[in-house]
Amino acid sequence: MIYSIGCHVFSGTESKTTPKHFHQRNSVKYRYFAVTFFNRAMAYLEASTMEPTVATLRALLLFAINSLFDPKSGNIGQQVALASRLALSLEANLEARLDSQGLGPDDAIMIRNMHSTIFCLENEIASALDRPATFPEPDTALRFDREEPAEYLCSLYRLQHRFRKGDRTVTQLLPSFDQPAKLNPGLRMVIHQTHLLVNPCWGSAWHVLEAVVAWDSIHIFLTPHWVYRAGCMLIQNMPDIYGVDLIQLYSNALVVLELSSRKWPSSAALSASLTEVMQHLKRKFRPDWSGKLQCGDVKM
Repeated sequence: MIYSIGCHVFSGTESKTTPKHFHQRNSVKYRYFAVTFFNRAMAYLEASTMEPTVATLRALLLFAINSLFDPKSGNIGQQVALASRLALSLEANLEARLDSQGLGPDDAIMIRNMHSTIFCLENEIASALDRPATFPEPDTALRFDREEPAEYLCSLYRLQHRFRKGDRTVTQLLPSFDQPAKLNPGLRMVIHQTHLLVNPCWGSAWHVLEAVVAWDSIHIFLTPHWVYRAGCMLIQNMPDIYGVDLIQLYSNALVVLELSSRKWPSSAALSASLTEVMQHLKRKFRPDWSGKLQCGDVKM
């Protein structure tokens, strides 16, 4: 299963400088490998999930993570729910298990880490698709240290979770945009998505649409939903944005949605909807650049 996930993540390209070059040249080949490795892993699914153990929880999480890239391979909602129940059960009996079942300190640390992983998975889905999230937050302090990316990532999802529950004080805790691009691409994507959720304005949308085409950024099946949300936010603020900047970012959105549709067909509907939003608001605002701007194959 780890090999399958690795094939989904691996880009197989040299760094490119324009959104049009963002297409992962070898993505079809590696998707084939991903399916092959996934099918091999499925042969061991029943044996690896028979007992309520740490190993079973790890297997469930690997299947759920794989579903972020290939949602048709399994029901990620059910996978996360199963992992949640098992994690809470393991945590409730952790002290007894440490004594009676030979679990060591490393196992306890692994369970805590997997708790954070479940929380991240559930809240990634909840924020993108506006769904409820019930798995409890980790009981550690928020930590935004780029040398500890896992804790940084979980802390961002904790802020998203609190904001969706109505806590507006998270705006004071949220780190600033990663403008110097010091964070790894995965963290950069999530921090900008968190800004877009907490403060939905064209500035936060701008950062999302820049991060989404950054070299080494990793897309999951929920990424197109964030791209669509950011694209709509930019278009709705059309009068406040220079036309040359708007078409560049709008082009980023359409390119990502087009490429995403090859893996996740529902992205095509988001692309068509974004195009309709652009046409509608162009008629409403009547910008002076209408019909004069072009970026690659995208015209406005």
